[in-house]
Amino acid sequence: MPLNERDRRALLWGGAVIVLLLLYLLLRGDDSSPKSEPVQADIAATMPAGPPATYAAPVQPPAAAAPVAVAPTVDASQLHLFGILSRGAVIGMADGTQRFVPVGREIVPGVILRGVDVHQIILATPSGEIRLGFDVSGQPQSSAASAPTTPTGTPPRP
Repeated sequence: MPLNERDRRALLWGGAVIVLLLLYLLLRGDDSSPKSEPVQADIAATMPAGPPATYAAPVQPPAAAAPVAVAPTVDASQLHLFGILSRGAVIGMADGTQRFVPVGREIVPGVILRGVDVHQIILATPSGEIRLGFDVSGQPQSSAASAPTTPTGTPPRP
């Protein structure tokens, strides 16, 4: 492919700049390089004579820490469901605050968000799994029925 005059000039100037930079790097003096001293490898390392030093006193085990007060656990009936996302849920706490809890994290001591469903979440407690829906408080999950139950007197949701 033939080059026009402008492209030939650009290639020529670009090549000239590259050649000048290479000449500068090759022909510059050694003043900019750091000076190094030769290392003698024939010197023998000296080791201290005698047995290694020991401690004057034996190491004492750490003192027993004072017992830490454990916060009282909140049962799941005090939790309210406000929103469900694919990776967690927005849960209302007993004190009225709301917070986002990712799946697998502890909501309150002893209560872990095990999973999310379309209209409910599954909580894992020491006594078993509990399903928490939008309109009801936590209900223990029965092994016979996997569908959520509705409270008495409330018509099922369409």
